[in-house]
Amino acid sequence: MDRERLGRFFLLARRGLAFAVLAAVTWLSLADGGGLRAEMGSPWLWEIVRALGVSADKAAHGVMYFGLCGTLWMALPGRVGGLSSPWWAFAAAVAWGALMECGQSAVTALGWANRSFDFNDMAANACGALAAALVCAALMAAWAVVARRRGRP
Repeated sequence: MDRERLGRFFLLARRGLAFAVLAAVTWLSLADGGGLRAEMGSPWLWEIVRALGVSADKAAHGVMYFGLCGTLWMALPGRVGGLSSPWWAFAAAVAWGALMECGQSAVTALGWANRSFDFNDMAANACGALAAALVCAALMAAWAVVARRRGRP
């Protein structure tokens, strides 16, 4: 397989992963969460989160949107419209989080689930996405330094 075809294959795989994460975040945001919370229990990770004084719900929001922003970044080219792609991924993840919070009111009004709009959830979504965008921007900067050292523009 030549290099160009391999690159297209990996881009398609990254975009598929981003779509799968987007679908999972959407389902977790809009489905009835009562049974989901009962299944979470309290594994060691949630005990650490509680020790830090963060609720498990807000930590879960942060982790979901960290993953969403990271996979969206991987699905985008390096720069989009002159702006580095981590910031586009961040903007998309924050916008999706706001849309999901509004969607929770809609699914409750339709009787499909018992969810509610919460600004604190939106803040947790944004914090997770911001953490991912910062990590992605740092990775891009590190890769640029390595490329410069190797003599590539």
